Amino acid sequence: MSLARSASMFAPVGGAVISDPGVPPVALVAGLGNCLLRDDGIGVHAVRLLAANPPPGVLVLEVGTDVFSAVSWLERVPRVLAIDALDGGGAPGTIYQCHSSDISREQTIASLHELSLLSVLEFIPRNRWPEITVLGVQPELIEFGLQLSPALQHVLPAVVEAARSIATKWLPPGHFVSNQYQSRPAVAPS
Repeated sequence: MSLARSASMFAPVGGAVISDPGVPPVALVAGLGNCLLRDDGIGVHAVRLLAANPPPGVLVLEVGTDVFSAVSWLERVPRVLAIDALDGGGAPGTIYQCHSSDISREQTIASLHELSLLSVLEFIPRNRWPEITVLGVQPELIEFGLQLSPALQHVLPAVVEAARSIATKWLPPGHFVSNQYQSRPAVAPS
């Protein structure tokens, strides 16, 4: 629940996938969370599936908990869809959609390893801040383990389809991108 809590553990940013690397992306889908804490990794699990067939013109990025490494990508797109575990008080597996302004930005930062997606915006000039939509999933189990809980395994396909639907709606009318897929490390463009 890296968006909902004040501190989190970090791991290296995973791969980035975009359907046409020659065209600037119109949006970024960022998978957040810690895959070592079961349901906290729902965002990473979702973008791994989405990356197999990314929406045209949309960058799919496995961020995990290393949000600071995603800064260079965040400032290059007008819209971001962040997928993460989010405690909204609902039943496990409940899918929430909200705007970043609905998420608390209060946190005490002890090191760069405790930055959330919202707090790293401070490292980007305000005129380049993207609009951020959050696709949150109510966790069932936040404990050591690599597998999602049964409730989150069950809703994972719906999370991926919701992400695809949201990102596709952001495409401009008549937007065409070839079906050539490329996977590459999440190294900031120069």
